[in-house]
Amino acid sequence: MGNPRRSWPNLDRKWWNTLWSLHIPSKIKLFIWRPDGGALKLNVDAALFNELNFMGAGIIICNNRGGVIATQFIKIIGKFNPVRAGLVFISEKNICVKSIENDSINAVAMVNSPGGLSSNDLIASGIRSLLRLDGCGTCNFIPRSGNKVVYALT
Repeated sequence: MGNPRRSWPNLDRKWWNTLWSLHIPSKIKLFIWRPDGGALKLNVDAALFNELNFMGAGIIICNNRGGVIATQFIKIIGKFNPVRAGLVFISEKNICVKSIENDSINAVAMVNSPGGLSSNDLIASGIRSLLRLDGCGTCNFIPRSGNKVVYALT
């Protein structure tokens, strides 16, 4: 893949081009996706590729100025949750984020619920453990229209 530092300017340019091409009100463009000063934000999305028999997760970490800190695409065969994939990614990079955004209201509800013992509850419990271990803040729903940048990555 080469030196990631060399690809950051191109990634930043592509990220900003995608961001500014979105059809959302101006005020939202200035403030959406930006965490508090000095904080980082993790944004994740999933895509299903039926014809290729796999799923993928797009992961983007941004700072409060909108700069892209790190990105990753993960190809996963089988069941997974993109929020968990993003938390594993930031844990491996030793990065602490203040908030996590995902456009699946069901995934966010699962992570934020107290849970039980079903297989989904066990996945959510693992995600909540990663949230605590990584020192992350909240897991929030963001509509697909606000998640287009990371969706394009998947």
